[in-house]
Parts: sequence; structure tokens; C-alpha cells
Amino acid sequence: MPTFPQLNGSLFYDPNFESDKIYWIDLGAKRWITNEDTFKGVFGQGASVYKEEEDLSQIDAGPDVEPGSILVRGGSDAKIYLVSQGVARWIPTEELRFQNHLEGNVHSVPPTLIEMYPAGPAFAR
Repeated sequence: MPTFPQLNGSLFYDPNFESDKIYWIDLGAKRWITNEDTFKGVFGQGASVYKEEEDLSQIDAGPDVEPGSILVRGGSDAKIYLVSQGVARWIPTEELRFQNHLEGNVHSVPPTLIEMYPAGPAFAR
């Protein structure tokens, strides 16, 4: 199945509108956000979720945005990372952060904690 990188960062409800499932398009694939706490923690309270008639069935499924996914920074370092699926993905600009709707709370953690995670794929500029 194809990927749709032009939709990266978009949030969509279940394409059949039969459930409360929300998907985030990341690296051209749809990723199910598994619960409300994860949604609020990563994407924030006021994230816009689209109900447009996108045919998400045509988009490859990526890994879920599972519980425990979190936005972090190492101590006072300005770099922000999305930690999800066992990897830390650096978000190089505020513009990319907002384009990807990554507007949840950023937690300050010891830098050594971030270093424990392998680097995940980059967010495209």
C-alpha cells in the first residue's frame, strides 16, 4: 500500500466515523493514537482533528502511538524529542513541532535518559 507524506502531521478520525479512533499521519503512514491520555500528552488539549473524507484505508499503517509516548527535553537543553516505540526522534524546529501537532506538554528529563534511546527517523523539514 502507498504512503502519503503530503499528509504528515495531520490528525484524522476513523475513516468510517464508526469509532473514536484518531490517527496521526507520520512518515506517510497512519498511526493509531491508542488512548486519550496519550493524545493529550503528545498532541495537546486543543489539537485539530479532521473529519474530512480522507480514505485512510489506502494508507499504510505504521506503529501505534502507544501509551508512554511523550515529548521530552534533556534538562535545560532546548532540543525537544518525541519518545515513542522505543526511539527518540528529535524535532529540529518549532515550526515542525506545530506542523506535526506535537503540542503536548514537554517534560524535562535527565539528558542521560534521552541518550538511552536510539535515534529514530528525523522529522522532515
